Amino acid sequence: MTVRTVTQAPNDEIACPHCRKTIRFHRYGSMGNLNPHFYCDTCSNLFWRAEDFHRVYGNVPTKALIQEITGNLPSCPCGGRFTAEANPKCPHCHQELPHQDLLEDRLFDALAVQIEGAVLVIEE
Repeated sequence: MTVRTVTQAPNDEIACPHCRKTIRFHRYGSMGNLNPHFYCDTCSNLFWRAEDFHRVYGNVPTKALIQEITGNLPSCPCGGRFTAEANPKCPHCHQELPHQDLLEDRLFDALAVQIEGAVLVIEE
């Protein structure tokens, strides 16, 4: 397996729902095939692994499938853990940004955001 990190320049911004400061981020769309992706529970780094995409493609999203995939996620470079429950955090107030989907549906979420300063960790 090859592991590499990718940093993208921000292409969008929002106001943090908690502190209202501007959060700059790179938005990955459906053409990027970053589903499923997982965020770090400590920072805003995100993780994508090719084999996980093949595990979810054509399957029904279940908690068992989430456990199968997340059972061997690597540690984040910051020392935190990539998890199915984590979300990106505001770089100013460090509050987690809410996600609109149920946990199982997030396996098929093609939209990923890379907060400015965070990295995308790819395992191929």
